[in-house]
Amino acid sequence: MWANEYGALKKQNRKRFDALCLADRNTITVAMESIQNASWNLYEVERVRKDLIDMAEKAKEEGKTLAEALGPDRRRVFDEMAREIESGDFVDWLCQYGSWYYLPFHAGVVLFQALLGQTEHLMLLVLLTPMFLLTAFGVACLRRKIWVSASSREKREMLMRLVSVVVILLVFGLAFLAMGTVEDLGTMSAVLYAGLDLLIFFGSRLLSRFRYNQTARRHPWR
Repeated sequence: MWANEYGALKKQNRKRFDALCLADRNTITVAMESIQNASWNLYEVERVRKDLIDMAEKAKEEGKTLAEALGPDRRRVFDEMAREIESGDFVDWLCQYGSWYYLPFHAGVVLFQALLGQTEHLMLLVLLTPMFLLTAFGVACLRRKIWVSASSREKREMLMRLVSVVVILLVFGLAFLAMGTVEDLGTMSAVLYAGLDLLIFFGSRLLSRFRYNQTARRHPWR
């Protein structure tokens, strides 16, 4: 059977994380905010989470919390850990759409459109999807560039939010302009749209398993 290294690592991390004390769980949660901004490869993110859990368990043996073991400058340590992992590329970013978290959203869109009978809007959605994906990737690239280059935590968080808001407003403006021509796009069956959507979803899951297994061979966690 095709191994799922990312799934096995994530399951083990969740179990060990839940066994930690509240203070250590909070410290790791704060650390992951930096690490998740540094890489689109979810396997790499989980691998660093494992390292933090290892550190917390070692600190417990010494009678300390993770925060006490790392000291007051621990946020800098978290940033350094984040910069040492593989940042990932467009394929890694695309793999995230294979997450189960996206399935209810996709199913809800299909059900909503089917109930309203506005099948021409589905055609518009299909045509706009590549634009939304590329825009989202562009925003993610800008946010990462800001995260890596800005030395001040407060400054980089403000700039990342500003970039996201400006680009989202521009995309919504383009979408509303495109909706004015929806009648000329033809119609699409909700069943066909659901089939395409599920194909993309499960295709992303297969791609992510292959991709993360490749990363696991370079950086094994076991």
